[in-house]
Amino acid sequence: MASVQKQERPMKMRSSEFNWDHVMDMMENMHRIHELMLPFQQEEDRRQRKLKEFPKGFHLEGKGYNCAICHGTCSNEETWYDQYGLKCMECQASIDRGDVPAYCAEDKDKWYSRWDLQSDFNVKGPTITRWMRTGVLKARTVKRDGHETALLFLIEENKDFLPPKKMVENYSHTEGTGEGRFTVHIEPWYRHVDPHVHLKGYKIMDHLQFVNGSLELKKEK
Repeated sequence: MASVQKQERPMKMRSSEFNWDHVMDMMENMHRIHELMLPFQQEEDRRQRKLKEFPKGFHLEGKGYNCAICHGTCSNEETWYDQYGLKCMECQASIDRGDVPAYCAEDKDKWYSRWDLQSDFNVKGPTITRWMRTGVLKARTVKRDGHETALLFLIEENKDFLPPKKMVENYSHTEGTGEGRFTVHIEPWYRHVDPHVHLKGYKIMDHLQFVNGSLELKKEK
């Protein structure tokens, strides 16, 4: 049987469809990103090696770290790093007492902060406080010297009230501005869906209404 030889056709490219300058700009940007990220990756690798030596955790050296839970700034012996990530000592103490689950430092998709509720649902601080006081919303509290420093609203404890965070992610789209530059536009989720249909069954929407492109609190009767 005669063998069939595959004939390859030469690839044709239109100069108008392929811009080498654009490709070189993209490669240069990728190289810059790699250079920026490399020190962070090296530091993370170093922490993971040390964690094998101290599996319960350790303090980080240096200043200006941010806690994964309260987002406060901490330095040196004010820090604690373990398998769940970086926390300040106040948040770590709350974890040790059982006030806050350890996974909160590692997985931000499992809880809302006060700021998240204000940003994602356009509700004000006094409204959140009232919901907590009346038992509509359950909170976990991080305290320092008896004073509240952070509030966490666990989705598993408020699953009838709060939706998964992926359902309220902001929408973003990129617009080219020429010369290889781009502008990113971010818009709230509720401007791209019917919020009451999208979050049907979640009781937070019983308290909100959609007016003029924004969520706002319903007026009490």
